[in-house]
Amino acid sequence: MKVKWVFFLLGVLALIWFTACSDDDAAGRPGFNGTQGGNNQTNNTNAPLSLVGVTISHTITSGTAPLPSSGTFLVEFTGTPGSTSGDFRTFEPGGTQSSGTFTSVSTGANTAVVVFVDPILGTVTEELLFFTTTSGTFVRNVGPGQSQQGTFVFQ
Repeated sequence: MKVKWVFFLLGVLALIWFTACSDDDAAGRPGFNGTQGGNNQTNNTNAPLSLVGVTISHTITSGTAPLPSSGTFLVEFTGTPGSTSGDFRTFEPGGTQSSGTFTSVSTGANTAVVVFVDPILGTVTEELLFFTTTSGTFVRNVGPGQSQQGTFVFQ
């Protein structure tokens, strides 16, 4: 009878020993980035969840005709704070301006896609690749075979 109790207790101790976790172990926690230490374990994410309230300055470095292959323009996003959709206004040199609605989605830690519905251009898709939380590169697809590329920075 004593032998059964000894094996039972050894089994329980083995179970506890092999399944117990240390509360100080950061591995497996959300946001663990592979380094130990500190209680501030956050993801290395640059792409924001929402663009509402942001104005982005674009610098065009290349483009396909009939779109400009150089120049600058601003896009201002408005709407409910924290939302992934709302209204936009585009400002170009010389006073050219357009407006419409947008929807954005973060597609990765450093990427986002914005879909603009512009009454003049139609549906415009812009892919943003963030190098920092406020800057990166963009590819803007305006129509079949019509695109612009360049850099952007939040203002």
